[in-house]
Amino acid sequence: MKGYWTIRIREALILASNWHDGQRRKEAKVPYNAHLWGVSLLLALSGADEDTIIAGVFHDILEDTPLKPELISWQFGEKVLEMVLMLTEPQNLSWEKRKEEMLRRIVQAPLNIKMIKCADKLDNLQSFFEATLAEGFRQGCDNSQARVWKNFKGGYEKQKWYNQEILRALFANVPIEDLPDIFGTYMRLVELVFGEKIIIDESVREKIKSS
Repeated sequence: MKGYWTIRIREALILASNWHDGQRRKEAKVPYNAHLWGVSLLLALSGADEDTIIAGVFHDILEDTPLKPELISWQFGEKVLEMVLMLTEPQNLSWEKRKEEMLRRIVQAPLNIKMIKCADKLDNLQSFFEATLAEGFRQGCDNSQARVWKNFKGGYEKQKWYNQEILRALFANVPIEDLPDIFGTYMRLVELVFGEKIIIDESVREKIKSS
């Protein structure tokens, strides 16, 4: 995590925190900014470079705030903006179509984009999982009736579908030797929360087990 707390990352966190101020996470009613810190920390622990961490900080900002893309490129560069745009869902589509479009992007995306999406989904799913435990659902048991899922479009079934498909998209087109540990962490959590093993190449699973 060497170099995580750089001036540029600090400026990105301050800017994003100001724009997201007052927003709350659906599953826990805690400030949304906790998600920004969670994603950036996961990326730093995974060895992501500075631009990738900054793009992770801004991954939701164009969807959830009126911030203009030009401000990102002006202050943090075109490379960061390009990553943020790739992670921004088209808002003129239905929930299902937006998710299908994102899945298509992630399948073909470079590794740094996949890492941002993985950190985003991992931090979110960890929060969902903690919410089910707080409701009294035991680890490893069916939690499909937990209240937390009612906060999201499609509820439990669509969240299950999307997390499983994102996981498959993350592994797509990445050589085994380049798989980051965070993919394995996310896979284990997806399988724990939704109670199903993901069908992936056994050599990939063995690589994850050894990491």
